[in-house]
Amino acid sequence: MSDLVGNWLVTCHGAQSTAMSIATRSCETAARMIRDVTDRFIGQSAPATDAENDTRRLQHGAWLSKVRLISFADDLARTHPQHAPMLFEEVKEFCDIPLPKTQQEATAISLRQVDECRSRLFRIAT
Repeated sequence: MSDLVGNWLVTCHGAQSTAMSIATRSCETAARMIRDVTDRFIGQSAPATDAENDTRRLQHGAWLSKVRLISFADDLARTHPQHAPMLFEEVKEFCDIPLPKTQQEATAISLRQVDECRSRLFRIAT
């Protein structure tokens, strides 16, 4: 097994463990969303080149941003249950953004889009 494949398997295992840990503390809607974004991330083939491995690292960051936002929406939904459907719909739109393929796409997800989504969640909950 190549180092790239081995590293990918470790990354996938870590993503599954993180997702399971967060999902078990979340409501069913959030848990399902976490499973979905995790399945999309780890369902990719193992990288065959260093360039593909670099892309997977960018995607890992985007995946983690999505999981964190789902968890944040879950926390807000617990304190503002009347807004839960709108909160999860907002996060779903963010989670439906495809995983990045370039550094520019990854930067957009990790900075601008995460901040915008977080701000919209706050506005919904208040």
